[in-house]
Amino acid sequence: MFTDACNEGLRSCIGNAQAESNYYSSNDLLIYEFLAEVGIEYYFLLAGENTATVGEYELNVTEHSIPSNDVCESTIELKEFPSSIMSGSLVGATPDFDGTDTQTCVDNIDTRGVWYKVEGRGAVIKLEYQLSTIGLGNSKLAIFKGSCDDLICWNSIEGEDSYYYENDIVSYEFHAGKGEIYWILLSGEHWNTVGKYDLRMKEHKVPENDSCEEATSLLPKPNRQFSDQSTTIGATPDFEESSSIVISSSCIANWYSRGVWSVFSISSMLTNNFTLMIFFFCCAQVPIRGSRRYREN
Repeated sequence: MFTDACNEGLRSCIGNAQAESNYYSSNDLLIYEFLAEVGIEYYFLLAGENTATVGEYELNVTEHSIPSNDVCESTIELKEFPSSIMSGSLVGATPDFDGTDTQTCVDNIDTRGVWYKVEGRGAVIKLEYQLSTIGLGNSKLAIFKGSCDDLICWNSIEGEDSYYYENDIVSYEFHAGKGEIYWILLSGEHWNTVGKYDLRMKEHKVPENDSCEEATSLLPKPNRQFSDQSTTIGATPDFEESSSIVISSSCIANWYSRGVWSVFSISSMLTNNFTLMIFFFCCAQVPIRGSRRYREN
């Protein structure tokens, strides 16, 4: 692809692409997208790899509008709580970084996406992002803090590509501090990783017994049973990564795991052994039961 292609002195190559040959049928479809500036004429040279690579061809040129939230400054704010559903397309989006940015959230500077933002309310927010592409690369969800002029990468998660179905859903939960602004970039692995998408946001209140200091007291019942029933949805991590409890204790599987707290005391009237039984409901509400015996001491 050239500008001023007919003027040898001013001719400038601005891009090229190549499609793989196929021994059994037509060559693979070659797709190339670029941002066309107003008033510039672009010339396309259609050719083959060598002098023998000739044959009939088809050329289709399609113009796509740039999404309204293509840049951080024109982001769309997610305001509908406790849940929001947004749909759109990455087709027509332009690159978000020029290579001078040191963003660990972005692997390739030519990837492009659209922007959303949400203001935290002191609750846990769950984001689910699904990109409808087939065989074009992984989808990517990146979250930033700071401002559009000074974005700070907070986290990034990828959804696996599929050659037969839509990309896997990218799911991420985080505790959104009250008044904090979080910038959300929806993109793909490569320039051509674009298509229609769905973004779902859910807000979960933090459980009252989320911290050790707010542990729920388990009161004894006539049959000497202690019981409590609630939810761990919306809970926040309980320990820091560098915590000595996490490092030295086998009680914590992962420092980022999160849960709720309960407390009870054992009276001398109880038998020497007691059983702690935990019923945890997840996914399709299938109960998963864990049981372990402890001694009184």
